[in-house]
Amino acid sequence: MYASIAADIAADKIFTYAVPESLAGVVAVGQRVVIPLGRRRATGFIIGLSASPPEAIPVKIREIAELSDREPLFGAEDLEFYRWISRYYLYPLGKAIAEIIPAAKKMRRKRTAVPSGESEGLQTFQLNHHQERAKAGISELIRAGGFHPVVLHGVTGSGKTEIYLHAMAEVLKTGGSVLFLVPEIALTPQLLNRICARAGQEEIAVLHSDIAPSIRYSHWQRIRRGEIRLVAGARSALFAPLRDLRLIVVDEEHDTSYKQDDRLPYHARDLAIMRAKLAKALVILGSATPSMQTLYHAKKQKYRLFSLPERVAQRPLPDVEIIDMRDEKDTEGRILPLSALLQGALKDTLNAGRQALLFLNRRGFHTIVFCQDCRHRLLCPACAVAMTHHVAEGVLKCHYCGRHQPVPTTCPACRGSRIRHFGLGTERLEAEVRRLFPDARTARMDSDTTVHKGAHEAILKSLRGRHTDILVGTQMITKGHDLPDIALVGVVCADLSLDVPDFRAAERTFQLLTQVSGRGGRGDFPGQVIIQTFNPEHYAILHAKNHDCESFYSEEIRLRKSLLYPPFSRLVVLQLSALRKDRGQAAIEHVGAVARHLMKGRNRQGRFEIIGPVEAPLAKLRGRYRWHLLIKGQDIRLLHEAATMLRDQSGAKGLTVKVDVDPMNFM
Repeated sequence: MYASIAADIAADKIFTYAVPESLAGVVAVGQRVVIPLGRRRATGFIIGLSASPPEAIPVKIREIAELSDREPLFGAEDLEFYRWISRYYLYPLGKAIAEIIPAAKKMRRKRTAVPSGESEGLQTFQLNHHQERAKAGISELIRAGGFHPVVLHGVTGSGKTEIYLHAMAEVLKTGGSVLFLVPEIALTPQLLNRICARAGQEEIAVLHSDIAPSIRYSHWQRIRRGEIRLVAGARSALFAPLRDLRLIVVDEEHDTSYKQDDRLPYHARDLAIMRAKLAKALVILGSATPSMQTLYHAKKQKYRLFSLPERVAQRPLPDVEIIDMRDEKDTEGRILPLSALLQGALKDTLNAGRQALLFLNRRGFHTIVFCQDCRHRLLCPACAVAMTHHVAEGVLKCHYCGRHQPVPTTCPACRGSRIRHFGLGTERLEAEVRRLFPDARTARMDSDTTVHKGAHEAILKSLRGRHTDILVGTQMITKGHDLPDIALVGVVCADLSLDVPDFRAAERTFQLLTQVSGRGGRGDFPGQVIIQTFNPEHYAILHAKNHDCESFYSEEIRLRKSLLYPPFSRLVVLQLSALRKDRGQAAIEHVGAVARHLMKGRNRQGRFEIIGPVEAPLAKLRGRYRWHLLIKGQDIRLLHEAATMLRDQSGAKGLTVKVDVDPMNFM
């Protein structure tokens, strides 16, 4: 017997190995094995078995060295999904499977899934007429069976989760399986509390990056056997090998956390749609601010759209005010972190015994450290970006590679002593709030304060328990949290996401502002939102002020169409890097010449454009110099062909290459 094996290596090759007699009755497709590969051993996965080897294989065929898993880790339907991922993202199949499958680890016997409550099932809440209409439409699609992509577009606080729970109950009642995705680990405990309270005797497997490998492996095996039918978690939960999958829910589908940028660069929302298509299942994409591509498909009736335009219990959306920070300066002309209006609103909120959120999407204390004598900026030597001053730790830190160093007392360039600090991060904002409101209980939620396990939940528990008056945070605080006692939301600098060199900058700004605004006014009192900005006339900010998703979409989609950006085109980015800038530059110039020749020879077959290569916005990261080459067009097959050819050319020139495919437009 012979096995076709996808090895965990960078090359996209399938190998043939003989099955030793000792394993003849044991091996199966879906098992992990150890194989001899050259002079070393490698991990691989059996993707096919045959009685005879392919004719092209030499007579001498090496044997499988070791069987790592006695039970298959995936089946035929899973393998079809993995192959699609490998093709679409131009990523070797063996490496893709290795990143998807959890590592086998020995573990103590313990419960590996969350037990549910003792209620009668996922049913006990009164829906409004908009919710009832969405519930009925989704139930009809579930009963009809087959693949159906659905968009649930509901304003913040409109009760989208109730619709999810009703759909989940209907699928589980008929014996199907359910996958529920959230963008952040911090949202998982809140989600579990709601599901567990109403899930009857159903066990729930929780999957995300903070789960220990041994627990993940145990989950995987139990899910694969059909012992668990309900899986919840962050983007990696997408790959759970559920049997008879009938429903996938992607909550906050617009969120950028669904995109993995390192290793296999996939987008979990897009793969959820493809997985539902392969499994002939229903997929619900829920958001108050759907992505442009999702709304485009809904308006073209490729996705079924259900709208929830009102908050539950007829609660009003919060009032939003915009402050032009160009006018907010102290007597010395310095820009204030908090405007006079926001300071006054914070004082009123505290006097009323209510809570406030302050959103600033940049962590640290000072974001730039420089020499006033020679203007030298202290940059990370490995990443060529400004290091951020973290006062609490007494260090300068790079937010890309994690490098840190003591704060210098003299300039490393001119040895001058006038080191100055500038800029605003959440750490400094927290200090400013504590200075202005010393009696308020102030906390901070960012990636510095949530390093330890359980930190997210502890901060939110303190807020919900009314032990925190003011929470300062990054975009972690904008996502799906139901916080009924928040009366005031302050956006300290709305422009940070507008300054990113990305065609989605306006979209992401609108989404962030709308989402963080939606944290206010969810209780029995109206909410107030104050947005501080240097661009008060920008359409993304104005439409966020009015909670007007339709107007933002109309304005943004016209711009995208005029520039031929998605959803009117597809994008493939080759991220090229080298250790030595001079050698990398020479190789890049060669690749650029090949790209231009390719465009001349093949552009007649389908409209596409090759842009670059140019230095990446982050020109140096972790010691490697980086360039980008962008392929834009409408025919994904032609784009893939061009990207594959350029990737191979780049690799032959000694460059490290990563291919990043834009969120898909395949429907």
